[in-house]
Amino acid sequence: GLIKMALEKGAKFSDIKVRGAPKLISFDAAKLMLENSFDSSELLNMAFSVDCKRYSDGIYGVDSELVAKRDELVQLALEEKADPNQIKYFNALPSIELSRLLFQRGMNPDVYLNLVGQTACIRSDSATEKVYLDNELIKQRDGLVKFAIENGAKSREIDDTLMFAIMALVNKMELGTENYRDNLNLPDESKIGRAHV
Repeated sequence: GLIKMALEKGAKFSDIKVRGAPKLISFDAAKLMLENSFDSSELLNMAFSVDCKRYSDGIYGVDSELVAKRDELVQLALEEKADPNQIKYFNALPSIELSRLLFQRGMNPDVYLNLVGQTACIRSDSATEKVYLDNELIKQRDGLVKFAIENGAKSREIDDTLMFAIMALVNKMELGTENYRDNLNLPDESKIGRAHV
């Protein structure tokens, strides 16, 4: 198609710097990019920054099918020696299994912990046009926090100031945090936050 034609004319994927990826590219397209000088670390960053959410019954939340496709791209990038410490953002939280793979490929536990701590555990409802805390995502993040600490990350307190600011802005209302803190279920020594590492 157009990509192959551009490559035949001398275009290089190595000249591209990915700033975001609104949609997942196909596995075959990713392989083509890597075969034509695209940086595997850029592919890894692109995969993790993609939006893995869809509308289902009016709720905009994480879609397991999109996450599975993202994970295929992540594994492909890591097989091509991508550096997990160059990941800038987790748009959707990784599974424990994928997290283990990241650690096996040399990810710094504090870098990982920082990315997990910055992931917003929220969902939106088209019926009410409001944003809510997603308790399932909070539970998943709880597990990833513990996983990171067990693998050597330094514990800090979670700071969700930015997440609540976004929710308040979207909902045009002030939100309390007491119930949310109760949902974390973390021991005091295992609370974490945005670490500048």
